[in-house]
Amino acid sequence: MMNINVILVFLFTFSWITKSEFEFLSVVVQPGEDVTLLCPNLSNIFEHIFWYKLIDGSNVSRISSISTAGSEAHLFDGFQREKFNMTSNITNFFLNIKQVNFSDSGLYICGTISPSCLKIFSETYLQVEGKNVCIMTFISAD
Repeated sequence: MMNINVILVFLFTFSWITKSEFEFLSVVVQPGEDVTLLCPNLSNIFEHIFWYKLIDGSNVSRISSISTAGSEAHLFDGFQREKFNMTSNITNFFLNIKQVNFSDSGLYICGTISPSCLKIFSETYLQVEGKNVCIMTFISAD
């Protein structure tokens, strides 16, 4: 089975993931605050749901997944339970991130995947305020 990260990067890179309204919510928080991201269950049935984080357009990380309502979420490598918590009330899925820092900035994606389809239920861009983006241009003296 192909690595899910490779599939997602490929699909995002070539814009093969479509949605009728491909818009995402932007959330701005201060360093040290807690934030809860919302994902509505648009399929009206409970499926195996994943939260992903997309950074800089090509780096995709699986954060967590949950397979049944009321069950405990699974966290993937690199994500600690003290910081990330995924919950569900069947109609919505939530990702709580405690004490955000600059490295938490990025596009968070909630959805489900099957052998034939990737369903995206929500996209939220999390911006931790105060993060500086530095672009350097080198000019040759030639």
